[in-house]
Amino acid sequence: MFDLIFLGIGSDGHTGSIFEKNQGDLPEDVIVTSSRRHPYMRVSLGMNVINKARRKIFLLGPEKIPIIDSTIFKDLPVSKVIDPEFLFYLKIN
Repeated sequence: MFDLIFLGIGSDGHTGSIFEKNQGDLPEDVIVTSSRRHPYMRVSLGMNVINKARRKIFLLGPEKIPIIDSTIFKDLPVSKVIDPEFLFYLKIN
């Protein structure tokens, strides 16, 4: 079990290289993923491992706020993360 996992979110609602909603339901601890939009193979922790972490923190810039708002209640990988925390950052020039 991890104490802390940092996650990001894609514009299509993917997280942890989990692109399709059915990939988030896989029982394996480690999964190999790809999607039509991201055709190369990626290795990811499975959603079960992600959700067993004590803290799951999404690191997000301001451009990701609308994505969270529009995906959180849909059946997308990002919405399968249980009890997420959000840390927003601003780029200051």
